[in-house]
Amino acid sequence: MRRVRIAVLATACSGVAGTARAQSAQAPAPTSVVIARTGVRTDSPRDGTYRYLEFFQARGDWVLPDLGALDFYHDSYRELFVGAGRTLSNSKTITWVEELYFAQAVGSAAQSARYLWPWTLVDVRFSPRLTSEVVYFPYVPLNRSAHFQHVLERAKVEFATSRAWKFGAGYGAYQFTGQSWQNKPFVTTTANTRVGSFELWLQKMPGGGQVQLRYQLAWR
Repeated sequence: MRRVRIAVLATACSGVAGTARAQSAQAPAPTSVVIARTGVRTDSPRDGTYRYLEFFQARGDWVLPDLGALDFYHDSYRELFVGAGRTLSNSKTITWVEELYFAQAVGSAAQSARYLWPWTLVDVRFSPRLTSEVVYFPYVPLNRSAHFQHVLERAKVEFATSRAWKFGAGYGAYQFTGQSWQNKPFVTTTANTRVGSFELWLQKMPGGGQVQLRYQLAWR
């Protein structure tokens, strides 16, 4: 059973929080964000790997509410999650965001597993064009059917050739209790448009690879 939460929060969470904080301290307008992601294996028979949908609002330094769902193209196992968080540091060069999620697994193979996800994002801006981002979280079990897991969702470096385009490379990893780490390096291309950002990943996976499409739309 694959219980990997391949993706969690928006790549631009740091930018959203920083923008919202710059607004009026008396009545900051929340920034709403919708994220949709999916993946398809590159090896035959090219099955879908995951589907992910999330909605959250950034209210100044706070991220609240934050909720979503994840499945793996079948009904026997999916994860529903809800959480909240805060930007702990937001300087010119570094943004640090922490969130805490409660996740409930549902479906015939889920065994009602429940988890806490302490989620960390660190964004580093080396220059206006060169940036780096790391997202990590563990699965902390809340009942006997749950199992401890590690997810390095992304550790990537990107270079912006223009306002519309970014190119980069990164590394992801996953470990289920008692098993070896799975290494998942990737290359990425992002197009920023008026109707949201579209990010394409080509990622090496155990036994093959996958293509991911990641979409994000933010508005006030």
